[in-house]
Amino acid sequence: MAPVGVPHLTTKDTTLGKHAIPKNTLVITNLWAQHHDADIWPDPLTFKPERFLTTDGQLVLPGESPRKDLFPFGGGPRICSGETLAL
Repeated sequence: MAPVGVPHLTTKDTTLGKHAIPKNTLVITNLWAQHHDADIWPDPLTFKPERFLTTDGQLVLPGESPRKDLFPFGGGPRICSGETLAL
């Protein structure tokens, strides 16, 4: 996995939290920081695939925590073209 996402330009003035982001601003996501945030992932440096299983062993749905915070292939129109093959 790359430490940062594919660069994007904002298409309109927008806000992210308290931050104003003008149109045509270059935005690069820090995927490493997002995937190693201890507030989201307890013990983030340890491989724990069971994080993504419910108590009865089913896969957590994409819109539910913690899967909603996982972006191994990026997102949007420039999502990694290898996602289908990898899955």
